Amino acid sequence: MLTRRGFLKRTGTVGAGLAVGLPTRANPGADVPEPSAAYVNHLTAEAIRATERGLAFLANTQHASGAFGDSGPYHSNLAVTSLAVAGMLLRQYLKLRTRLLLWSVICFAGLAVNNVLVYVDLVMYTGVDLSLYRSAAGAAAVAVMLYGLIWETRS
Repeated sequence: MLTRRGFLKRTGTVGAGLAVGLPTRANPGADVPEPSAAYVNHLTAEAIRATERGLAFLANTQHASGAFGDSGPYHSNLAVTSLAVAGMLLRQYLKLRTRLLLWSVICFAGLAVNNVLVYVDLVMYTGVDLSLYRSAAGAAAVAVMLYGLIWETRS
């Protein structure tokens, strides 16, 4: 355990480091080059219409909680939402083969498992405590995504 003096010394060192380091990023993005004049918008009018129709469908079917689903006592089925997102990401991964999409698929599939375990724990088997398993599933899903984000920035 730190003494008061040790704590103040450590926080003072961190504070001084932040005070010196933060002004160097006062104008983030200044070192980013201007976009190329050769950039061409690849979205066709048909793609834009399809996107607008899809967004309108999602807006009309989404619950206030942000979830989709309408069955039983657990009408805002977050597991279905997580699986739907994982499916869309998987489809894009199979087209583009971008590794960050793969990490995202694994993350959302893990979040779906987490949500199924929440449902099983709180609705189906109330006498059994599954909080450790559902927390582990959620933590593993987020850890995979974090690993993917770190891995992709280094490569």
